[in-house]
Amino acid sequence: MIRFLIDAQLPPELARRLAARGRTAEHVNRIGLGLASDAAIWRHVASTGAILVTKDEDFVALARQEQTGPQVMWIRIGNISNDALWRYSIRCSTRSFNRSPQENESLR
Repeated sequence: MIRFLIDAQLPPELARRLAARGRTAEHVNRIGLGLASDAAIWRHVASTGAILVTKDEDFVALARQEQTGPQVMWIRIGNISNDALWRYSIRCSTRSFNRSPQENESLR
């Protein structure tokens, strides 16, 4: 089962919409990690097997350092409405899940 953890820069609504579509998704604020360090969040996604959805480039750097570490979905767009963010996330995740692991390396 694919599990998502939504980082603090993104709205909790994203986790709710993913959950409504049958995905396991949590927002860092809902699980007590809203003010946690990047290291604590990284340990959490590593221990749960979640994909971290974030706007934070620091996590991308961590993913590149740890080739067997957690997966990161890096959202690289400015401030947009929740609806626009949702459409963007769906497009990205659909493309990602339909690619081979080698093709997804660029997303790590």
